[in-house]
Amino acid sequence: MGKRVLIIDDSLTAQIILKACIPEGHEVFVADSGEKGIEIFKEVSPHLILLDLTMRGMSGFDVLEEIRGMDDNVAIVIITADTQSKTKEKAFKLGATNILKKPPKVKEIQRHLSGV
Repeated sequence: MGKRVLIIDDSLTAQIILKACIPEGHEVFVADSGEKGIEIFKEVSPHLILLDLTMRGMSGFDVLEEIRGMDDNVAIVIITADTQSKTKEKAFKLGATNILKKPPKVKEIQRHLSGV
């Protein structure tokens, strides 16, 4: 059975790349802002969230914290170009499942999808 995947990224290019990583048979929802991502999260209860950290408006860290306040179990994978140790530390402290460097490898995304 297909899983529900939510992509939260304000870059159209990143959205297209991430969506292409998800095999057919899964439902993919896309949000171009943190605020929209939280709205969609509440509506569809995704199994996996692919979340960018650096967005206009609400940051990925803020989105991560807010979603974790509602759901401890959903897999949240951070997709970011910023892989400094302090960034990773903060993301894991806020409840990220994993952090992948932009652009992520298709197999990395699919591995997380099969694990949820």
